[in-house]
Amino acid sequence: MKQKMLLMTVLMMVLAFPCAGMALQKADIIDPVFTFQPVPEGVHVDHTFIVKNTGDTLLRIEKVSPP
Repeated sequence: MKQKMLLMTVLMMVLAFPCAGMALQKADIIDPVFTFQPVPEGVHVDHTFIVKNTGDTLLRIEKVSPP
């Protein structure tokens, strides 16, 4: 009887808190928008965006595309 009660309690905890114990990926982009000033045609310009991993697991960036 006690084992059954313990099993039910554990099951209820798992169902009530499904994300507990799961690692979550989360990224914050510092200054996510950058506007270039006008430049002559053919001139190469670049900008570095800073991505900070604020999750609690390895952050995997697999694809990046412009909006």
